Amino acid sequence: MLKKFVSSLLAVVLLCGCAAKTSTVSTSVSADSAASSLITKLSLSSLTSTKDRIIKGMIFNGDDVTTDAALYTSSETGNSDSVGVFYTSDVETCKKDVNAYLDTQKANAQTYNADQVFKISNAVIQDNGSVVIMVVCDDIESAKKIVKEALQ
Repeated sequence: MLKKFVSSLLAVVLLCGCAAKTSTVSTSVSADSAASSLITKLSLSSLTSTKDRIIKGMIFNGDDVTTDAALYTSSETGNSDSVGVFYTSDVETCKKDVNAYLDTQKANAQTYNADQVFKISNAVIQDNGSVVIMVVCDDIESAKKIVKEALQ
């Protein structure tokens, strides 16, 4: 009798481990596809994708701030164009880390590419409560409009 009870309990525990996990991202659009869409709408060229582990270390100091993230940066030397989409539950920390990253980029640009400082200083950083979008490009007004539309 005890053997049947223990084996039944073990079977229930094993089946519970096979239950489907729910997604932590509240939308069906991934950060990568959202960033790609923004790049197309802004007509930015020569942007390349950054790996997730590099994004985590470069922007978020190794912390798990995002549930999904995409960052595209320019592959051209001396060009600071970039697009980042970050899904997060902690918007304030995410925005603080993104601003710190941009401050570092601005400091580097002041030394090596002074013509890029204005662009970085006026980067578009907006959120809708769960997604933070960052855009660094020449056409700031168009970027603001496109980011606002994307966050609705």
